[in-house]
Amino acid sequence: MTTPDIEPDYAYPPRFRHLKRWTIIGFLALGALATLRYGWGVEAQRRLDAYAASAHARGRKAFLSDFSVPSIPDDQNAASLLRTAAASLKYEDDANDWENAFKHELPLTRTDLDILARVKRGNATVSRDMRRARALGRVNWGIVMRTPAFTILLPHLNEARGLANLASYLALYEHTLHNDHEVIELARDILFDARSTEQPPVFLISHLVANGVDRVATNVLFQVISTLRIQSLQENTPSAGSAAPDQIRALIADLLDETSLIQGASDCWQGEQSAWVDNAPAAVAQQSPTPRIISFLAPMFTLQALRGAANLDSIPTALSQSTYSRARAVIPAATRLSNASTLYNISRAVGSFFSIGVPGRYIQDDFIARAHHRLAATALAIRLYQFDHASERPSSLDQLVPKYLPKVPRDPFSRDDKSLVYRSDPSHPVLYSLGINERDDSGIEYAPGTTTGPRRPQPLDIIIDLRSTPSK
Repeated sequence: MTTPDIEPDYAYPPRFRHLKRWTIIGFLALGALATLRYGWGVEAQRRLDAYAASAHARGRKAFLSDFSVPSIPDDQNAASLLRTAAASLKYEDDANDWENAFKHELPLTRTDLDILARVKRGNATVSRDMRRARALGRVNWGIVMRTPAFTILLPHLNEARGLANLASYLALYEHTLHNDHEVIELARDILFDARSTEQPPVFLISHLVANGVDRVATNVLFQVISTLRIQSLQENTPSAGSAAPDQIRALIADLLDETSLIQGASDCWQGEQSAWVDNAPAAVAQQSPTPRIISFLAPMFTLQALRGAANLDSIPTALSQSTYSRARAVIPAATRLSNASTLYNISRAVGSFFSIGVPGRYIQDDFIARAHHRLAATALAIRLYQFDHASERPSSLDQLVPKYLPKVPRDPFSRDDKSLVYRSDPSHPVLYSLGINERDDSGIEYAPGTTTGPRRPQPLDIIIDLRSTPSK
């Protein structure tokens, strides 16, 4: 006989009452969290919209889509020729070994000349395509700007380095063989190669490569200008090997036209800002095993990205300044370099700037590039003056205006926006910029006994030795 179930006449245990309470509290918490997430998302979107509106109102780019460019037919697109040139670039095995050891300096040894003669023969079509690309002028790499930005590949950057190196080797080779007409053309090819890397899509890495390629061109010019041979009136064709005066004037114009130099740098920084805004939520969501949780935190990543982009917002304005000191005054203290404190620089290189380092360092490099351009252009003008005045140098840079230069170039590292420094002493003529310390060190390039890294002396002035046989 079974005992019937009897309903207990005592209260439910306390634990059941607690469960009911916690369930209610949980639903209330979820509701509050959903409300918070909604408000968080609305605020993140509001700030994103405000950031975009502010950028567009100032004529700047805010999103990857802002960098779209019209297509260019292949037969009018310099990018097609540059890609063809890069694909044709080749070195023999011993030339590869030589390249790794080559110091990019004059004078060339007999081994250098023998290898470079073969390199020139093997890459004749490469040089031809680079020249044709410069003649076309317009560049479109045909790379789609897609989200997330970190998946965009930029293979043309490595190609640009390879082409610039080849052209620089050949320029030193041609100068040694007294073919300075070709040296000038190769220098112009390298400068165009540099500017082509700053065509969309552009990010900070694009600008760094462009600066590196640009430095290759000015490094060649710094070495050859003092012994550059100029075509006389008796030489009716450039085949004689000497550079034509009009050809040199065209190179001077290229060097002094800083519009593309500054605009390219500005576009790259705006591209970097756009990448920050685009990458923040997308990068984490793609790499996380729990994208739903990450998507919940998307407003946080968006807000953090906007803060990072805001830290870079002053960079394009800084680039438009006439001197380095004024540019430093424009950018926030957190993005500057301090020449006095290593600890300060290290502290600023971490945190929100760990992904790209201290932006002020890149601004410094931009002004170094300007100094190199102005020094090279001015030294070329002095060389033209010598050609017209029986090898006599001008007593001052004012004598170069207006026949050889439109105006005397200013020193971007002069706090007072003064001109480049020129010493016409016949025993040691020199042209120089004050350099990153913004002090006149009397044309001394490096501080003896000081280092800024492993075996690297501390830089002082940026100089061009104008002697026909510069001392080492």
